[in-house]
Amino acid sequence: MPNTCCAPGTRAPVRNPWGWTTAAGLLLAGTAIKLAVAFHPQMMVGDGIFHVHRAQLVEAGRYFFTSTTPAPYFEFPYAIGLYVAAMPFWSWLPADLDRLALLRVISATADLAVGLVVWGVARRFWHDDRAGVFAAAFYSFIRIGTQTLGGANLTNLFAQGVFGVGLTWLILRSDREQRAVMVIVGGLLLAAGFLSHFSTASVGGPLAVAVAIAMRAGNSRVVKQSAIWMLLAVALAAGTSWVTYYSRFMPVYRQTLSRVGSGEGSGQARSMVRPASEKASASLRILRENFGVPLLALSAAGAVLIARKRARDPLTLALAAWLVVTGGFAVLGVVTPIEMRANLAAEPLVAILGASTLSAIATRFGLAGRIIAIVLLLAVILDGLVPYARCLGI
Repeated sequence: MPNTCCAPGTRAPVRNPWGWTTAAGLLLAGTAIKLAVAFHPQMMVGDGIFHVHRAQLVEAGRYFFTSTTPAPYFEFPYAIGLYVAAMPFWSWLPADLDRLALLRVISATADLAVGLVVWGVARRFWHDDRAGVFAAAFYSFIRIGTQTLGGANLTNLFAQGVFGVGLTWLILRSDREQRAVMVIVGGLLLAAGFLSHFSTASVGGPLAVAVAIAMRAGNSRVVKQSAIWMLLAVALAAGTSWVTYYSRFMPVYRQTLSRVGSGEGSGQARSMVRPASEKASASLRILRENFGVPLLALSAAGAVLIARKRARDPLTLALAAWLVVTGGFAVLGVVTPIEMRANLAAEPLVAILGASTLSAIATRFGLAGRIIAIVLLLAVILDGLVPYARCLGI
């Protein structure tokens, strides 16, 4: 059969430079850099050996743990999803540092997967391939992900990655008629996230519910119906994680709530119950350190652009709910001793908002806009390299 691809009068098919292969390649490249730093001899160990020892206890058949916050050391459950995920490979690597490397690879892979689904969400709802690829380009360089990997808060990074995949997957699938298997997949991913870190369960549950409720207010009948399925998936995930793990810690909850109510630790330096003015200042500083000024500026601009252009779009409503919930938890951490890692939960939100700004600039201003967008993208990436130097003690 003749090859008509290059026959006279025909054109070879043009490959879309903004497709999933580009997004995946950029995410893999960013993750490769992240892991290269993680495996560097100068990389700080952080809490890494703590996680290795916890995983060894899981290997020995112990599954229920608690941990403590910074001063005044409130106790909370410490879920084991990351350690369970590592068990199939655990015996292959007998040395502690090799096992730490395994935990880092698994956590970074979960974070990478979120970036790929984020690309799909932007493309599906807004038909904006550029925004998806821009999000993928800098997702691996968002500061908070590198900081979490470098400090070896691996259970939180893994949990937020799995949960982020689950939630963005449910959003991605919401514009079509739902099949039970797809909802079950999303629910199981949410449950895996909840069962990997208490903070992810505490922030992720309200976040997923808020996103589903917000999408019910959109202008699509199919999405409205899908939001009901999303709520069912959240209920499945929450019920599964409560019954299998968190219900066993009722005495811990009672004791911690009693200590919080008594105001214990209010006189301690850097305490979780220090004055709200001090905590607000620290919260703003941490926000800047977690995301960097270039990405925060692009995300703020993206929020304005999206609100003006796509106010009733289902994805816009989902992002608005995402912003309200994560922002609400940040405020809660200022005015109460209840501090959750809401900034890590906001990573996909910031990625989509910032990327939408770059896409708008590249689209509206021709060649000059594309050049400006690339320069701003490089600024975000270069700013995201700062934590790498700190992780290596440079």
